[in-house]
Amino acid sequence: MQVILASTSPRRKEIFTTLGVSFTCVSPQVDETTDQISADQVTTELARRKADWVADHLAAQGVDLTDTLIVAADTAVVHNMEILGKPTGPKNAFTMLKQLSGNSHFVVTGVCLKYNDKVVQATEMTRIQFAQMEDWQINAYVATGEPLDKAGGYGIQGIACMFAERIEGEYTNVVGFPVPLFTQMLEQLDLTLIPGNGIVKLADLKKRKTPTPKRSKKA
Repeated sequence: MQVILASTSPRRKEIFTTLGVSFTCVSPQVDETTDQISADQVTTELARRKADWVADHLAAQGVDLTDTLIVAADTAVVHNMEILGKPTGPKNAFTMLKQLSGNSHFVVTGVCLKYNDKVVQATEMTRIQFAQMEDWQINAYVATGEPLDKAGGYGIQGIACMFAERIEGEYTNVVGFPVPLFTQMLEQLDLTLIPGNGIVKLADLKKRKTPTPKRSKKA
């Protein structure tokens, strides 16, 4: 089976590598403007666009997509019903973090899986409570450069973990890819993830012989 990750996100690549999934990255070139308003609709639509673009792009290059799983995702940080994208610069990063300081916000990820002629879509939402931050703390964090390429202006897996007082929901979703949701979606495609050994068809897994446990000898 071939797995295509429709992303070049270092966080998603790291997650897939940790899971033992062999994959190829393709960066989708899509228009991210949308008429949708809610974060779950926005992220779901954009994830589908990414998956479709990668499928069309590879097909146009003559790539055989039989038995190929395309994985696409889009993550948004939402505060007071406003979607916070990546900061345009240090000042914008400061403004975003100032908004999040002492408040709770949500991280929403839309996931789209395409496998042969099947498409599965779902979203995950996690609530994060940030501590109250002093301006000098925000400036110091922005100066590290970490916030500048991340939605909402922070990376929970990095220095920003010191600001997260409470996380309600799936942690990997905040990193950028909700693993438990992903494994559930795979089952809808008759696929499964074997820890450390990648993604296989459920039918193939059932064909494998399960070794009979040896009985211990009695003294």
